[in-house]
Amino acid sequence: MSDTPTNDNSTADLRHAIAALADGVSNARGEVAEGKAIDLSLFLSKVSTVCASITSNPPSGADAPMIMNSIEKLVSDLNELGRELTELETLRANSEPGTGGDEI
Repeated sequence: MSDTPTNDNSTADLRHAIAALADGVSNARGEVAEGKAIDLSLFLSKVSTVCASITSNPPSGADAPMIMNSIEKLVSDLNELGRELTELETLRANSEPGTGGDEI
């Protein structure tokens, strides 16, 4: 049995997969806002699977712009999550004893 995505993507399947990723990003951003550490390994695996699926069978026709807009929004949210993670790590680094920062 192969773990390679099949070429039977429907628009509904792609929209569902992208929406699930967007929910994951939203949840992660909420946890980061609370100062929690997050594990993105499973999430990154899901992103990889969706990307491979889209690469092997790109959306076409009238649905392509809608899928592309969803992907662009997801990328924007991922970039924002990255920025928030960087801020959290900077805050933590500055709060460690001996760094001159205040304790969190």
